[in-house]
Amino acid sequence: MHAVRALHPRTYVVLGVLVLCGCSSSGGDTAPGPTTPSTPSIASIAVQVSGAVLVVGHPEQLTAAITYQDGSTASATKVSWTTDDAKVADVDARGLLIPHANGVATITATLGGIAGTRRVRVVPDYAGTWSGTFRVAACDGGWCGRHSTFEPTDATFRMTLTQEGLRVSGRIVLSQLEGVVSCELSDQGSLQFDGMYTPPDLTWKEPEMRLWNTTVEGDRLLGTFWYGSPDRFELRGALTSVFRQVP
Repeated sequence: MHAVRALHPRTYVVLGVLVLCGCSSSGGDTAPGPTTPSTPSIASIAVQVSGAVLVVGHPEQLTAAITYQDGSTASATKVSWTTDDAKVADVDARGLLIPHANGVATITATLGGIAGTRRVRVVPDYAGTWSGTFRVAACDGGWCGRHSTFEPTDATFRMTLTQEGLRVSGRIVLSQLEGVVSCELSDQGSLQFDGMYTPPDLTWKEPEMRLWNTTVEGDRLLGTFWYGSPDRFELRGALTSVFRQVP
C-alpha cells in the first residue's frame, strides 16, 4: 500500500492560480444576448379620403398614414377617430365616415399622442330622377299684364340629374318646356340652375329658367324658381309634390 505524500504549500498556491485562470478563460467565450431595435417616433399622421367632397348617404372608409421621424412610412390600424361635428359627418372606431348633412366637418386620427386632421365637405344627394307637380304661382312681364285673368295652376315636373361632388347636371321638363341644366352647389347645398329651354311653339324666343334655393330633404325636392321668355313673361313656380323615383 502506497503512502500518500503531503503536497508542499507552494503546490496549493499554483493549483489555485490555475483554477482561477481557467474560470476567467471560460467566461470570456460567452456570446452577448440579442438586442431589440427601438421603434422610431411618429412624426405625423395623415388622414386619407377619396375626395374632399362627400355626398349624404354615401359612407366613406378613411385610412391613416404614419410618417416616422426617420422618414419611413406605414399604414396605421389602431388610431382613434373623432369628428368635430357628428351632425354633418360621424365616424366610427374603424374609421368609417357617415355623411349626414350639408356642411363642413374636421376628422381627426390620433395615435401615440400625435394627431392628424382632414377637413371634409358634405353635400346633399341630388342624383336620380325627380318627378311630380309644381304650382305656377305668379306671372311677371308685359304678357302677364295683358292677361289679367291669370290664376295659379298646377303643372308637371320631371328632372333627371347626375352628380359628381359639387357638380350637378341633367335635364328638366317644366310642363311643356324642356332643357339642360347644370350648376355647382352653393355653400348651403342648394341647386342654383341657369338654363335655356326649347319651347314647343317655335314663334317664341328660347325661354330661360332660373332655379334658386331648391333643396332636397330625403327623397323630396323643395323650393321655388322663375322661368319664361325674358322679353315677354316670367313665371314663378313652387315645387309642391316632387319626389325621387326609386329604381
